[in-house]
Amino acid sequence: MTHEAIETLARIPLFDGVDFNSVATTRLGGLPNRNYKIESPLGNFVLRLAGEGTEDYVDRKAESHNARVAAHAGVNAEVMFFDVDDGTMLCRYVEGSVTLDEAGFKDLGAVARAGPPSGACMITRCRSKAALSCSP
Repeated sequence: MTHEAIETLARIPLFDGVDFNSVATTRLGGLPNRNYKIESPLGNFVLRLAGEGTEDYVDRKAESHNARVAAHAGVNAEVMFFDVDDGTMLCRYVEGSVTLDEAGFKDLGAVARAGPPSGACMITRCRSKAALSCSP
């Protein structure tokens, strides 16, 4: 059991009253973030702890919004908790899921599905790379 992960879960309302002796944590990859698979009586989750200094270049309020929009579009796991102050995020664990890599971003259909369901997105190509811009 990872002390850092359990300590963080203890402040997430979803885990109020959970016996942490029944929770297993497994460190997953992640640079610069620290990611943990959480196996609990409530289900399986991924806990993302933001890496040091990431607040300098990540707008957490926008990230929270975008993660929820992507989940609604079916290209991200359901966001169960997001702390915009420190970047902590808890999502449902998706068995067999694959992280969207460079090849995935070249699939404009996958990129388009990551936009708001309203369709207020524009996909553009710049130097053979796809870019997605969405209005709020």
